[in-house]
Amino acid sequence: MNATKRLYHHKTDGGAEYLMDTFIPWKHNGKSGKEGRVTDKTRILIRLDGKYPELIHNAAEKERADLLAGLIDLLDVCHCINGCAPDDMSCASNRAAALIARLS
Repeated sequence: MNATKRLYHHKTDGGAEYLMDTFIPWKHNGKSGKEGRVTDKTRILIRLDGKYPELIHNAAEKERADLLAGLIDLLDVCHCINGCAPDDMSCASNRAAALIARLS
């Protein structure tokens, strides 16, 4: 698996600078390139112009992470009620926990 991810630069008129994993292609005066652009597919967004680089979490990713955390909490309650052993895959809550772990 390739862990390298290309990031694209964007600088706002106000001077804020970002790196992100989504872009728009551009052409101007015979030149072309790619400029960072936030879209619904943006998963990595880093602000560069502060004292330290800041990773900004995509709202959709945060919502997904919060939902998964809530499901994990709910499954912990189910384990207590059902009394399933953690490795018993005949238990529906254990199968659901395994699925959620793959999504995380």
